[in-house]
Amino acid sequence: MSDYDYEDTPDTDAEAEKPAAPEAGGRSIDRTAIAGGWGTATEARAQNSPYADRLRIEDDDGVLVKFLDTAPYTSFHFHWIERQGQKSWTCIDRLDNRGCPLCKAGDRPSARFAFNVALMTPDGDPVVKSFEGGVRVMETIKKFHDSQTQGPIDKHYWRISKSGKGTSTQTLLQMVKERDLIEDPDANFHIAPITDSQMVALNAAKYDASIVPVPGYDTLQKIAMEDLDVD
Repeated sequence: MSDYDYEDTPDTDAEAEKPAAPEAGGRSIDRTAIAGGWGTATEARAQNSPYADRLRIEDDDGVLVKFLDTAPYTSFHFHWIERQGQKSWTCIDRLDNRGCPLCKAGDRPSARFAFNVALMTPDGDPVVKSFEGGVRVMETIKKFHDSQTQGPIDKHYWRISKSGKGTSTQTLLQMVKERDLIEDPDANFHIAPITDSQMVALNAAKYDASIVPVPGYDTLQKIAMEDLDVD
């Protein structure tokens, strides 16, 4: 295993703080299987949502994932506005010829990079998640990807855990070889590797840039007026 720490970006589980639903696009995948297991339940929940199902790291032991691509599936800028309700808003400065009202109001957007990963579950039913973070997250993953001994990033499995709270949150990223999933008694995974058939299904369920919500100019203008004191 190899370790590396990076600073995480703001995260929230609150339903009201999720990005607005995309006006168009998103995944359209035919799923006809009916099955049990926590992985299946998680995937069913994700299918009812217009948002990318973000990877949550809540357990002290972290989560085990496998990257499904060698690069982010999308990157964009977003504004974090402290307000009641939704706080995260996609920046439209490069998407609207009128610019972005939040940028004009003086709020500086942050970069966000998103990767498709398969979250490994105890019942052996991996599910697609969106692993998101800022510049330091991207640089960390890129470093591993370019490593001659550890790359490419989708070659191995990765254990991700967190320490600290708030803006001081640090995330530990550890490489896990496939043979260690079951054979290493100290790894404490006891999870079977992804099968070929599972990988086919995971690749079919991957996110793309169309999942990112793009708010309208008038919506952001209203937020700028109400929450950033713009006349």
